[in-house]
Amino acid sequence: MISKAVEYYQRVLTSRSWFAEGLSWTVIQPASQQLTVAEVMRRLHAERVNPDELDEWADDHDDHDPLLMACLAQIGPNVVMFQDNGFEGSRPEILRWLSDGARVHNVDWTINGNGSLSYAVYGKVLARIDKNNPDRKYGEDPTALDEDLADMHAARQLLDLEDQAGLGETSQTADPSVPSALDTHLLAEAAAMATVEHRTGIRLTEQWLDNLGAEPWQAVMIGKIPSDPRPPSGFGDADPDLDARLRAAPERVQRAALVLVMREIATRFSLTDGEAAQAAIDAVGQGRTLANEVREHLFRLGASSGDPQADGLSAGPVFYTATAPPHGYDDRLDALGHVRNALPEDWPRLRCTLSDLVRASGHQARG
Repeated sequence: MISKAVEYYQRVLTSRSWFAEGLSWTVIQPASQQLTVAEVMRRLHAERVNPDELDEWADDHDDHDPLLMACLAQIGPNVVMFQDNGFEGSRPEILRWLSDGARVHNVDWTINGNGSLSYAVYGKVLARIDKNNPDRKYGEDPTALDEDLADMHAARQLLDLEDQAGLGETSQTADPSVPSALDTHLLAEAAAMATVEHRTGIRLTEQWLDNLGAEPWQAVMIGKIPSDPRPPSGFGDADPDLDARLRAAPERVQRAALVLVMREIATRFSLTDGEAAQAAIDAVGQGRTLANEVREHLFRLGASSGDPQADGLSAGPVFYTATAPPHGYDDRLDALGHVRNALPEDWPRLRCTLSDLVRASGHQARG
């Protein structure tokens, strides 16, 4: 059953449509150290800026990056950070610095639908929970939030019901706890935000969101904190060996790997537009770049399956991600990560096939 907090955040997000493209909300709470906005700024290497004078500020800073702008607020003993166009609060490097002597919760998502709920304490990122599927979790103690994920699990169950019903924006179910015409738009995001509120006791109010240039907010520009060595994509984080060997293999091998998994998804799932999926498969196989409007259509591609172990929400993005142009925001090998999540029971078999594909190219030994 959807909680009142989830309903609140879903209403807040859907009434402000720009948030569908992404945001980052971070709550920093004292544990062994007291916290102030000034202390958080010190940890972030940040400086105050006037939002109305950003053009002038940028003229004096050649390395200006608009994604580093954030709003900070002192809420009692806590500090809240909000970015409506950036994701610094979700970076492990930032979480570690902010959580020195503190507890830090962050929720973020991007326009491509990816996002997470992160929790860090004493310089350690204990848990990172996939907002789309709370059973996918990582970190030094991935189960640290398990007792508080009811809203995220409920949202996932409703999204699964919608997927199984093959409906669009709404779902009709026999469950009396589910409204007869439930709007699931931004439901996973709202559930992640409700979880942060549940864990911290802090609600991100509409008044705050609509007045980011006024008290209690202070606009800052976060300094450039170097990233840790890391894989170039999400799939590289999940399977660094296969990711690295594929990237070292010839272009034709990478395309063959993508075509293989795309065909597997097209075979195993009922897709809302099979012709578009086939066009994506053909384009990848031939090394062609799809027009932006075609990829935008693929972004909305839906998938469903009668297999309870299969994940339609992960299957749909495979075709959009696999057709990502070079040097763009998305990394096409992340399509393999979506396949890994869409067909968890079949992934070991598929991975072996992909590994054999690399080995057959004569470029890498099987790992």
